[in-house]
Amino acid sequence: MTFARVHLRDVVRWLGLALALALLGKLLLGPEAAAGFLLLRDLGPRLLFGLLPFLAFEVIDTAAWRRLIRSLGHAPRYLALLRARMSLEAINLTLPAGAAVAEALTPSLLQRGCEVALGDGVVALAARRWTVLRAHAVYLSLGALAGFLLGVGPAALPWSSLVFAAVASGGASAARRLFTERSGSLRLEALLERLPGRLHVWFARRRASFAAVDRRFETFAEAEKERWLANTSLYVAAWLTESVETFLLLRLLGARLSFLEVLPVETCLSFVRGLAFLAPAGLGVQDLGYVTLFASLPRPLVLAFIAAKRGKELFWAAAGYLMLLARRAPLVPAAFSANP
Repeated sequence: MTFARVHLRDVVRWLGLALALALLGKLLLGPEAAAGFLLLRDLGPRLLFGLLPFLAFEVIDTAAWRRLIRSLGHAPRYLALLRARMSLEAINLTLPAGAAVAEALTPSLLQRGCEVALGDGVVALAARRWTVLRAHAVYLSLGALAGFLLGVGPAALPWSSLVFAAVASGGASAARRLFTERSGSLRLEALLERLPGRLHVWFARRRASFAAVDRRFETFAEAEKERWLANTSLYVAAWLTESVETFLLLRLLGARLSFLEVLPVETCLSFVRGLAFLAPAGLGVQDLGYVTLFASLPRPLVLAFIAAKRGKELFWAAAGYLMLLARRAPLVPAAFSANP
């Protein structure tokens, strides 16, 4: 009899999901939650307006990513790239550590769906990551500024956003320097050279591929010099749609909060959601944050808002999976699809 090998990372991943579901269930089960669901029922078709900000996010994100890919000499069709983005976002929203899974599949999806060479897909993925981080730092700073000006929420909220902004900015700068500056890539190559045993053999066989990708990073860095501000601005606009979504849903449910009152809460929780990467879309952790930071609002209203948020994610995740299933060719992580 053969037994499937269980990896520790899989146990941790699914345990994180179970804990997140338990936390969310604790929030959404009870008399206050039942009152919240009545609020959602009373909204009726108006609740569909809550789907639009996420669609706006994907539309803007895709436009920004297409600009990054064009810096490498490719011009993928917008709708094909939008389908790829929504498929990857479905994975990110629904799987434990979904962001890591989605990023592993990104180069293959770009190659098969958008005719972007595998190596350039790796560059496009990394470039998107540090550009998103740079824009996130701006978004967090805007939230901190709104928090200081209005004095909403806990006193530590804007300060937390400033710290998170510094971390995001530092991460973006470090990633870009590592991949696009020669000194950084040489340090990375030296580190890979010291890999032990079979890993060293694996790298040795792919040294030429790594060198080719490194040259494409240099090409991208040169092309990005005149475009980085526009690229970052587009991603800032994409981040802002998250606060627009929260503002819209709360307004539909009857909360009388201004957009600037919502902004500090949403920006701070956007970073916390990233830290809780084991749970799909920060499941449970982000929801507890909403309950804590929107404590001035009636609890049934906040729980209705959380249910609407999660329902929106399920809707768009289903749409993304349908797009993924409509593909004829199977997807494999980039590490396994590269030539030996």
